[in-house]
Amino acid sequence: MARWKKPVFFAFLLGLAGCSKAENPWEHVAGGPTKVLVTIPPLYSFAKNVARDDAAVLCLLGSKGPHSFQPLPSDSLKAKEATVFVAVGLGLDEWTERIRNSSGNKEKIKFVEVGELAGAIKEEHEGKEEKGGHGHHHHGDYDPHVWLGIPESIKMVNAIRDTLQEVDPKNKEGYAKRAAAYVKELQKLQADGLAELKKKKNKKLIATHDSLRYFGKSFGLEILDSIQPRPGIEADATKMTNLVKIMKDKDVHVIATEPQYPRKLAEILKSKLEKLNVKVNLVEIDPMETAQAEDLDAGYYVKKMQENIANLAKALP
Repeated sequence: MARWKKPVFFAFLLGLAGCSKAENPWEHVAGGPTKVLVTIPPLYSFAKNVARDDAAVLCLLGSKGPHSFQPLPSDSLKAKEATVFVAVGLGLDEWTERIRNSSGNKEKIKFVEVGELAGAIKEEHEGKEEKGGHGHHHHGDYDPHVWLGIPESIKMVNAIRDTLQEVDPKNKEGYAKRAAAYVKELQKLQADGLAELKKKKNKKLIATHDSLRYFGKSFGLEILDSIQPRPGIEADATKMTNLVKIMKDKDVHVIATEPQYPRKLAEILKSKLEKLNVKVNLVEIDPMETAQAEDLDAGYYVKKMQENIANLAKALP
């Protein structure tokens, strides 16, 4: 019989000890016994403002966006301990089903897709992309980027309120009071944004990817097209030629970039237009599909939206 060498044997035992029990992902999350798992950073802010100390809130996504997210076993552990699981829906975060199926908690967890309740804009499926028109990436029948619209966000906040009241009725009044206060904060955000952009003569934009329609609707902007036909799929030469034509013909002077995607094609598009004597500004608008853990708090959403509006105010003619 082969004999174990002591260093190898003890390393093996230590390995077993280290793997015997996974750390509870909720252990250091502040809040009450009700546990709320959310998919994307904006939902974290919505839930945190409604919950505060009455419920713990944990966000699945960090530096990886929903379009490319692949669940890990640790995500199933988060769902296993959760009371409520809040997703956007609308085809954006379909991977939540895999997480629930592998959590061992599918029958007990309260799952809600708040984007489905927000009044989503119907996607365009006329094949315009192949014809060189305004192509859109498709998640399903509706545009899922609902959190970038203020009226839609308010509906999602209220849906989170209703869900928390259902699973934790003893704190019903607190959830209602905090949701109402946050709705007023969101309404003020929209009013302030509209006032800041009111005097802009030209509010036309080209987006990086097709994510800004709700944002545009909330703040009186016109989003004419996007550089990426689908998230992560860059425009080809034909698409770039069409974008140059759209911007020149439609008097568009602003291209919105996103921190989650490279600026290279936006810079190329700007260069092509400037050769045609068309002045173009690049402006960063963060759709909040990703966030660093240290940036996530109750004020994250409003802060990022204020930054987006301020950036736009500087860029629009």
